[in-house]
Amino acid sequence: MINYLDLKYFVDIVDFGSISSAARYNYIAQQSMSAHLKKIEKYYGCELFSRSSPMYMTDAGEKVYKASKVIPPHTYSLYFRHNQVLSPGAEKFIRATKEFLAQREQN
Repeated sequence: MINYLDLKYFVDIVDFGSISSAARYNYIAQQSMSAHLKKIEKYYGCELFSRSSPMYMTDAGEKVYKASKVIPPHTYSLYFRHNQVLSPGAEKFIRATKEFLAQREQN
């Protein structure tokens, strides 16, 4: 299961342009940031970034990014206050995104 923090870190990787910049911004090790990204990719069953140089988002990554941007910013602070509390809306979002990507792979 992924959580809000995983999605926040994914959005930060995109917004800052690299895993290392996003890691510095969040005061975590680059390896930890990479682990969060791999967790999301494993959950959705696809790569969200091409690992070539320079790194760029795949089509699936762009879809997840757009969907992740609609999560209200206060949700991230809720995560920190309540230690991985997921609202029913968050679970529905994650499930819907996973179903969307699965349908996309079939087409």
